[in-house]
Amino acid sequence: MLMYFVLTAMGFILFAICIVGLIWSIRSGQMDDLESPAVRMLHDDTIPPPSK
Repeated sequence: MLMYFVLTAMGFILFAICIVGLIWSIRSGQMDDLESPAVRMLHDDTIPPPSK
């Protein structure tokens, strides 16, 4: 029976850590622009001509 209390407490602690991490990532701007990085790889890089 004690194991249920321990596992429940550990589950709540893990849940709280995940929520804090989510809030931190939203406030630090990690999720501001989700489209540009995926599209950026499709554009060709301009390669300058070799200098002589």
